[in-house]
Amino acid sequence: MRPDGTAATAEATLAAVRRGIASGDSAALDIQREPLLRLAVAEAEAAWLAGQLFAKGLSVPPDLVRAEFWYLGAESMGHPEAIFE
Repeated sequence: MRPDGTAATAEATLAAVRRGIASGDSAALDIQREPLLRLAVAEAEAAWLAGQLFAKGLSVPPDLVRAEFWYLGAESMGHPEAIFE
């Protein structure tokens, strides 16, 4: 079970973050940042997306140390792309 208790809400958050990263829409990412970070402690995809936010400076100041933290977390949870970041 996800931290908020519903898979649909988590999937909607992940989808919104993916769209925001793809479009560079920081305003949309601002809305989803906190829900994403709550998910990132238990979800590989959310951790990888959090790494993307910090690496690219989307909705947060660029921070490669924090990006690496989230990428390593995603990798430890089995995310297939995290090892390449």
